[in-house]
Amino acid sequence: MLNSFIIFILFLLTVFITYSFFSYSFLNEVIWKIFNFVVQIKKKFQQVFELSVVINGKLLILFLQNVINQNQQLLKSNPQIPSYKYFSEILDELISFQKKYGVNIQKQLLSLRSSLALDLQFEQDLFVTVKAHILQLLLGDFAILSLSFGAQRILGFSSIILNFFLVLWQVFGIFLALYVSKKVMKGNTRGLFLSFKFLSKMEIYSGVLISSTTLSKNLNQADLLFLKNLPDYAFLANGLEQQLTQWIKTGINPAPSLGLYYSEWEFRQKQALLKIKNQLSLLSFALLILFNLLPYLFLVLFLLFSKFNS
Repeated sequence: MLNSFIIFILFLLTVFITYSFFSYSFLNEVIWKIFNFVVQIKKKFQQVFELSVVINGKLLILFLQNVINQNQQLLKSNPQIPSYKYFSEILDELISFQKKYGVNIQKQLLSLRSSLALDLQFEQDLFVTVKAHILQLLLGDFAILSLSFGAQRILGFSSIILNFFLVLWQVFGIFLALYVSKKVMKGNTRGLFLSFKFLSKMEIYSGVLISSTTLSKNLNQADLLFLKNLPDYAFLANGLEQQLTQWIKTGINPAPSLGLYYSEWEFRQKQALLKIKNQLSLLSFALLILFNLLPYLFLVLFLLFSKFNS
C-alpha cells in the first residue's frame, strides 16, 4: 500500500509539472508516445513470461480435451503432444500403457486434465502478480523521469550525460527486478511443484496396471526426501510416502485417500502465492527507493549545485 501511494503521488506531481511547463499539443504527443511504449512493453512482457509457460499449458489442456471428447481415438494417429512441464511426460506414459496393456485410460485422462487445470491456474496467478509488479516499477520510472525533466526545465539547466545515466540506471533496475522476481518465484514454488508432481502422478497411475518396480521408477522418492526437509511440506511428504509404501506392499489403491493431500496442497498453494505477493511488494518498495527516489534527489541536488555555482 505504501509504495502504491508513493507512486500515485508521483504520478499526480508528474501531471502537474507536465501541464505547467509543456504546451497542450506537445503534451498530447508525449502522452501518446508513452502510451504506445507501455503497450509494447506489455506485449513483450506477455510474450516472455506468458507464452513460454501459460500458453503451452493451455495448448496441452485443449489437446487433452480433444482426446477425451473423441474417446481416445485421436491417440491412434500418434499426434504430437504439446510440451508443458511433466504433464506431457505423464500423458506419453499413459499412451504407452494403453498400447502395451490395452487398458482404458479415460479416467486417468480426466485426472490429468484436472491436475493440469490446477497447475495452470497457479501459473496464471503468478503471471498476474509479477506483471503488476513490473508495470508498477515502469510507472515509477516514468514518473521520476518526468519529474527530473520538469526540474531541469525549472532550473534552466540540463545534462545529457546525467539523463543518459539516469535512464540507464532505471533500465538496470527493471532487469534486476525481473531477475529477483524469478528467484522469489522459484524459491517459493520449488516444494509446491515437487509435491504436486508426486501427488498428481500417484493419482493418475493408481488406475493403471503397472508393476511395483515400474511404479517406483516413475515416482521419484528423492523428491519426498527433499520435501521432508521443508517444514511446510513435511505433512504432505510423510503422508504420500505412507500411501506409496502401502500401495507397493499391499496393492491397496491410494486414490480414495489422496483428497486429503490435495486439500493440503491447495492450502500450501494459496500460502505460497500470498508469500510471493508480499515479497514482491517489499521488493517494489526497495527498488522504488533505490532506482527512483534516490536518483531523483541526487539529480535535483546536482542541478541546484550546478545552478548556484555557474
